[in-house]
Amino acid sequence: MSIAIIGQGCVLPDANSPQEFWDNLLAGHQSIRQACKTTWDVDLSSIIAKDGEDASDKTYHTYGGY
Repeated sequence: MSIAIIGQGCVLPDANSPQEFWDNLLAGHQSIRQACKTTWDVDLSSIIAKDGEDASDKTYHTYGGY
């Protein structure tokens, strides 16, 4: 069986290409941050665990590489 790779792509935080992402890493650029309302309105989200809540099906953080 033959396999042909016809393309590849990726989505990286604060970068338009793998090279730009790598350059950001080498430069110490911080791409991990708290979600902003245009990315994820955490105040309206039902998957954020509230203080003291048993939340095995929810998340405890709102940081990511956006």
